[in-house]
Amino acid sequence: MEYPNHSLKVYTRWGALIFEAAPYLNDWNGTAGNGVLPLGEELPTGTYYYIFDLGNGADPLTGYIYLNR
Repeated sequence: MEYPNHSLKVYTRWGALIFEAAPYLNDWNGTAGNGVLPLGEELPTGTYYYIFDLGNGADPLTGYIYLNR
């Protein structure tokens, strides 16, 4: 793994954490994995924001994901 200390956090548009993984294994399926919703609950259609930290001291990558059900 090129960045063994990387992590991913996904937030609602209101800033509530709904998914977190370290390391992230490219396996998020649009369900809640942490935070304010019950584990495994399908998230509704909408825009979610992510922070992907490579864990190497560089600025994290940020952006949004549009989840369409």
